[in-house]
Amino acid sequence: MFRVGQKVVCVDASPITPGSIFTGAQEGGIYTVRWVGPYEDEPCIRLQETQRDCWVRGVRDLPYRSCRFRPLVERKTDISIFKALLNPTKQTERV
Repeated sequence: MFRVGQKVVCVDASPITPGSIFTGAQEGGIYTVRWVGPYEDEPCIRLQETQRDCWVRGVRDLPYRSCRFRPLVERKTDISIFKALLNPTKQTERV
């Protein structure tokens, strides 16, 4: 689903269990995937912009569940139509 170098958006920054803290990524934040793979039988990703360490579990650089992210849709904006409206090349004739 994801690939290294892909831009993603965090869609769920809620804690997994009550009382726990979801650290690193913020909901709505845009990040770059630097690793994709399984962790504890779940598809996961690691992000270029964050490193999450879990001292309770003794894990450095804990990955995020990939279901908490979606691919960023980059749209190429073309404003040439608006420029044409502002700078018409043909003069309209008045009758």
